[in-house]
Amino acid sequence: MSQARLYLDEDAMRRSLVFGLRSRHVNVLTASEARMINREDQDHLATASASGRVRSFLK
Repeated sequence: MSQARLYLDEDAMRRSLVFGLRSRHVNVLTASEARMINREDQDHLATASASGRVRSFLK
């Protein structure tokens, strides 16, 4: 089974959450680290998708 790779936007990148996930060896990229602060949702989705951190289930 492959490891989860998460992208956390500004709404979810609370330090305690990021720290807790990383302490459990979850691969996390925050919007801040990706230099994506104050961007539109579609930009966050594009960044997450480009970095292999989201899978689209939409047809």
